[in-house]
Amino acid sequence: MNFSSIFVRVLVLSNCCILVAGMHGIPPNPSGTAAALRDSVVVAPRDSVVAAPRDTLPASADAVSNVAAPLDTVSNVATSADAVSNVAAPLDTAPLDSVPADSVQKTKVYLVRADISTFNKYIDEQRQVIVGDVVFRHDSSYMYCDSAYFYEQDVSLEAFSNVRLEQGDTLFIYGDYLFYDGNRELAQIRHNVRMVNIQEDSSIVTLYTDSLDYDRQADIGYYFEGGRIIDADNVLESVYGRYSPETKIAVFQDSVRLTNPDYILYSDTLEYSTDTKIATILGPSIIESDSGVIHSSRGWYDTQVDKSLLLDRSTVHSGSKILTGDSLAYDRSLGIGEAFGNMRMIDTVQKVIMTGHYGYYDEKAEYSFATDSACAIEYSQGDSLYLYGDTLEMITVDSTSRVLRAFMGVRFYRYDIQGICDSLRFTTQDSVMRMFGHYPVLWNEDQQLFGDTIIIYMADSTVDHVHVPTSAFVVQQVAPDYYNQLGGSDLKAYFEGKNIEHIDIDGNAESIFYPLEQDSTMLGHNFTQSSYLSIWFDEGRLDKLKIWPSPTGLMTPVPDLTPEQKTLKKFAWYDELRPVDRRDIFRFYSKKPPLAPPQSENEADRPQETEQAAEQPHEAEQAAEQAADDPQEAAQAENIESETDESGAIIIESPESPESPESPESPESPESPESPESPEEEKEEFASTKLVIFHFVKRTPSHLDIVKQVCLCTQFVVI
Repeated sequence: MNFSSIFVRVLVLSNCCILVAGMHGIPPNPSGTAAALRDSVVVAPRDSVVAAPRDTLPASADAVSNVAAPLDTVSNVATSADAVSNVAAPLDTAPLDSVPADSVQKTKVYLVRADISTFNKYIDEQRQVIVGDVVFRHDSSYMYCDSAYFYEQDVSLEAFSNVRLEQGDTLFIYGDYLFYDGNRELAQIRHNVRMVNIQEDSSIVTLYTDSLDYDRQADIGYYFEGGRIIDADNVLESVYGRYSPETKIAVFQDSVRLTNPDYILYSDTLEYSTDTKIATILGPSIIESDSGVIHSSRGWYDTQVDKSLLLDRSTVHSGSKILTGDSLAYDRSLGIGEAFGNMRMIDTVQKVIMTGHYGYYDEKAEYSFATDSACAIEYSQGDSLYLYGDTLEMITVDSTSRVLRAFMGVRFYRYDIQGICDSLRFTTQDSVMRMFGHYPVLWNEDQQLFGDTIIIYMADSTVDHVHVPTSAFVVQQVAPDYYNQLGGSDLKAYFEGKNIEHIDIDGNAESIFYPLEQDSTMLGHNFTQSSYLSIWFDEGRLDKLKIWPSPTGLMTPVPDLTPEQKTLKKFAWYDELRPVDRRDIFRFYSKKPPLAPPQSENEADRPQETEQAAEQPHEAEQAAEQAADDPQEAAQAENIESETDESGAIIIESPESPESPESPESPESPESPESPESPEEEKEEFASTKLVIFHFVKRTPSHLDIVKQVCLCTQFVVI
């Protein structure tokens, strides 16, 4: 037996045997002769029909041909047929274009061409066995294969080996097996499936899978055992997917991976347009690139221009920066991201968080911007600083330094300091915060500071000191409507822990203090003026005061005060504007102006009572004259004068003061004589100071007792 040939064994039943060899075409409407032949054909078993090996199919549509591998045994079959008496002549070949597409019903499938067609109603009343260069047509689609089972009445077929389905001149599907249902217009292709779609710009999109269902009515191909789509820019892979050649839209599900030369996109569900190259994110997705990582669950990404719009709280990671928002517009090529709604930007290196309803970030310049309820949280110092402003900026100076700026209605809160201002600048390199605008205000415990500019120097997790270079003013509330006050040209406040421990004023120093008894009773109203002033606090209470040179002062009993005497000209109390916690920084406020115009630095603008005091004689001399008839008052006057050194300085201090030894007698008794201290040591310490003058509103013999009470109860030193 020659295995290169096919032998057809014919079994003759009822003296009727027909061998069909070399059929070249079957007309659309078979004649009576052809029908009679078809009804009497006995088909050999399927295994005896051998198809020729499949040739490699061309990758491009231009190379696609309508030629299937012919059977190399047709000549031998015809030779054998010559020896058979009952042989039908070959049917006339019908050309491929002879079947008009519009003249038939769309539900009918036509066999256009084949080398061999056999049928046996005793084996299968519906099935025809078609072998060799097989071509079917359904509407405008053509199906090619090496062999097939054709079920004409059911409008279906099975195709084997070298299967190819053509839809017009733009869609070609290849595989090893095809089942086609003409009623549903559904093609099921299996094994080594390849779908080639030619785009309008002549580019080619290819789908690779092992199982594909193609719905001709919807013009959609489905795969469900893993597939890959390749176009000119990207490769997309998933477990499940579908592709529409008409809309150029592919949808991928389960373990989706989009590979681009510049990045990789992982997703749960993704839609991709092979026409616009836009990937629509429909499920949790991650985009990884050299510049960063993007997390999103909904949005779109243009793979051609590297622009995206991401929704549903998407996040962009770029270096040490993390940008999150309800929606993000991101340009990867420019490195620019915009966040809309509940924006949050984190710098993990500089330890700064920015929030707001709009944010902007330039990853190349490392510049960020936030507005609309903007807030910055600086947590590099251990204790977080919460900062609010209408607009916030964070600028990168170098790899270790950032500048944080805030504008318009700035408010901030930290456990030890709080403040408000028009604009603010914070530098992470030296941990310095500068407050600008119309009277910025800073609070620490019960102290309020304000001036033209406030500079705060941080040290580790605490404030080191505060500098107010111009128009400085400090207020401390003693009781309702009574305030300790300090004012001057230049102020520096030094901190110990979270409290102010020491204040220095340089130039035009003014002060008002209300010394207190141990039971917090106010002893009087003390007003001083000098060029320089230093003050020390102990646990928030006044401990020591030093003023020099040529100081002047005025002591007034509290009941004799007028409203104008209670405050300095620049006095203002802004406690109702103070942020009380980190949430309170968002409270809207309209800061009121100072209660009095700013203090002039001209000496001629000193308070009126000070001018009057300059014309009055020294109170120590008047006290001696008025007490001449009273021995006790005279002794007290002599006591005061005994503490006056050669330069004319009056030194009055508490026995508990660190400058003098402890007094053996109770400091609370105004009647007791002063301790036998060493005036020589005090004179040596303060020899360079000038005279301190107290002018009392009430000139009574008891005014010296008031001075002593003030000093003894408040640790008060006047130089």
